[in-house]
Amino acid sequence: MRFANHFLTRYAEAGDEFVDRIVTGDETWVYPHTPESKQKSMQLRHSNSPKAKKCKTSISVKKIMASVFLGQTRHSSVGIYASRNDS
Repeated sequence: MRFANHFLTRYAEAGDEFVDRIVTGDETWVYPHTPESKQKSMQLRHSNSPKAKKCKTSISVKKIMASVFLGQTRHSSVGIYASRNDS
């Protein structure tokens, strides 16, 4: 709440120029996934045979941190900052 009041005070003093300089960011873990191609997933079978059941794919053990920073008038940037394997 203190930061919200501070931002409102700064906006009252500087107006739109203050808002134009605000940069916000977010980060998330991304799990790489390489889906099987349709050709690879096709199986030869007899016409009377039941269709093969597909298994659910599991989340990759490897994960990558992706960060995004956005500003109203400034250049926005996207970066990959960390990568790790969980065992």
